[in-house]
Amino acid sequence: MKAETAISCLVLLLGLAGLACSPAAEPPAQESEIVHQGRQIFQSDACPTCHGRDRTGTNNGPSLQGLRSRWNEEDLIRFLRDPSVFKHADPRLKQLAERFKTTMPSPARTDEARLRTLANYLLQD
Repeated sequence: MKAETAISCLVLLLGLAGLACSPAAEPPAQESEIVHQGRQIFQSDACPTCHGRDRTGTNNGPSLQGLRSRWNEEDLIRFLRDPSVFKHADPRLKQLAERFKTTMPSPARTDEARLRTLANYLLQD
């Protein structure tokens, strides 16, 4: 196993352990069903490990707040499907990849409906 893959797996496992030991974030009272489902995908795919429970970022990954100012739904879905492709093509993402050394994995499942639901959650603000 390559060192980078081993480190990514270790970060993911540590994040899952942390999620299992911490209380679940409470969704806002007025949250739509699709945003609620997207929040569940975000949590189950261990995204908070690097991006934080409230999407404000950590030492391992950038903040995901305010994505609507830089992404539209279709581009975000394409990015989520294969983050490494975008990392090399977009100067801003390349800079983030240099700052945050953890490699972003693709989601556990990449079916269109699931990615669209996750994207709706990420673009909610």
